[in-house]
Amino acid sequence: MKISNLFNRTQAYNSEKAGDAQRSQEKNLPAPAALRQGKEGEDKISISPRARQFQQISKVVAEDASTRGARIQAIKAQVENGSYAISNDDVAKAIVSFVRDNTV
Repeated sequence: MKISNLFNRTQAYNSEKAGDAQRSQEKNLPAPAALRQGKEGEDKISISPRARQFQQISKVVAEDASTRGARIQAIKAQVENGSYAISNDDVAKAIVSFVRDNTV
């Protein structure tokens, strides 16, 4: 698209907004909220339930990431100290589970 076409479109949009305000004044109606100036508290925002769920999930994931980092640091410290104990049963279960899940 040419820049001149873009400029013409913005002019048309601005003139349409001005026309809306003029028609509202002619009919003694309040101007659209976007055209009113000087009024505080008019802006509103709404968040969909899906967005709220996403926000809650994001918080949980962020908390989990910080908890995971702390857990990793604790395990590293145990490995360096030589106090990290591995359960043979847990290792065997993990190996069997891995083989079972990855076998064709």
